[in-house]
Amino acid sequence: MSLTASTIGSMRSAAIVESLRVNRKECRFLRILAVTGALLGGVMLMVAGAGGAMWYARHGGFPGVSSSVATTEPVSTSEQVSSKSGAKEIELAMLRQLLALVAAKRRDTILASSDVFAKFVQQERSNQAVLTAAYANAADQSESVGTLMLRASQKVLAEAYLTQVVRRNLDPKFPSDVQTSEFYTSNKASFRLPDRVHLWQIFIPADNKGSEREITDAASLASQVAKALHDGKGDFASAAVKHSKHVQSRLNDGYMGLLKMDALLPEVRAAVAKLKPDAVSAPLQSDAGFHIVRRGALVRGTQLDYATVRPRIEAKMRLEAERRVRQAALKKILDTYPVAVDESALENWRRQLQTVESSTMAAAIATPGG
Repeated sequence: MSLTASTIGSMRSAAIVESLRVNRKECRFLRILAVTGALLGGVMLMVAGAGGAMWYARHGGFPGVSSSVATTEPVSTSEQVSSKSGAKEIELAMLRQLLALVAAKRRDTILASSDVFAKFVQQERSNQAVLTAAYANAADQSESVGTLMLRASQKVLAEAYLTQVVRRNLDPKFPSDVQTSEFYTSNKASFRLPDRVHLWQIFIPADNKGSEREITDAASLASQVAKALHDGKGDFASAAVKHSKHVQSRLNDGYMGLLKMDALLPEVRAAVAKLKPDAVSAPLQSDAGFHIVRRGALVRGTQLDYATVRPRIEAKMRLEAERRVRQAALKKILDTYPVAVDESALENWRRQLQTVESSTMAAAIATPGG
């Protein structure tokens, strides 16, 4: 059982105060919304390598073929293979194209390690083999599968377009040093490490909702262990290994780590504040049980300097700016290209859809006007 207020959970990290101002000139999203079909075409080319886009490019819509489910049995080498297939060989040009679509940080990770890069190549090898098998077994000829592929390609296109909108309307130099410095000054308290203390514990569980006998037995054991330690009979580490039921700390001789004082359980925090270094407490009861704690050295809180936290501030401000531009762009798009929905029919639709069996859902999706 952890000693922090989250132990009832895990320790919460200090959150940075949300306070961000974005200049309107950095959110000039209106002009990008006049993007022509050329941009859309460019984005489609970017995702054309994906399976959904590949199907969409070759069929141009719903296939006018049977909706029967394609066989999953492998096709023998003697049978005729479909003209459509995955790549027969992994080549440099293909990998270059794939990596161009990967986020810069992820791309750097892949290329920084021979092992990671090899796994990336092997994964693509598997992808291409499965794609070839799918085409060979006519999986793309199922209307339900085709619909899912089309939907996937549309979602990729929509996300790629929104990403382009954000990139075009957010100054690549944002935030400036002046802006990050102002943010740091305005939220200085958020960049201060609080007082922390090295702490050990022996935890004896006793749920306050348990029986009176269980609580009494746990209290008795906790008192015996604490008295033995106070009398110098045995050491804390051995007692923790023998009696503590908090697995993580027990495996480390009872050591909990360097914990924030203000994150400790109230019952524990008050006692720790009064203990001297290396002193052992009496049993401390919480809702979860009894804690016997040993206090180590106190590490006073310190203020993190601007240079240390600047990268963190830049990333946070950039992310918040991207979110705001995206929200504004979505609103403008909905205003410019409205999509009607009968709000009064939603509940009726929900009830009708609840009656659709999972086995027929794919067919229902593929039925126009359904």
